[in-house]
Amino acid sequence: MSIKEFQQRLEEISPRLHLNTFEDTGEPSTIILEDKAGEDWVVYHFKGRLFTSSNILILTNTICPQDFDKLQLLINEYWDSFNRLGKTFDKEGVLLGIASDAISALKEMRGQKNETLLQTDH
Repeated sequence: MSIKEFQQRLEEISPRLHLNTFEDTGEPSTIILEDKAGEDWVVYHFKGRLFTSSNILILTNTICPQDFDKLQLLINEYWDSFNRLGKTFDKEGVLLGIASDAISALKEMRGQKNETLLQTDH
């Protein structure tokens, strides 16, 4: 699936959903959700292949459950097409990817803990 096709299908799900890409590679980096006030919320990270847990509530309160399902299916379809294009990884690449995902998840968890601590300190 091309990035252009992904972006079109994403906006069909909701005109508030937008795809950010890396400037140097054109590969997708994040999916953002624009709220009614015009503020952007990152709801999905392609590098970590995960939804942003702190913003998932904003997403699910903005789009209907069926559209959330469509979004998940679209992301899965993108990854399936990406893998079918012959972009296979060796064992070392797979392990590095898993390690990177784990580090990203730990950083996000630590950030949430720090935010919670800051909020309870006041």
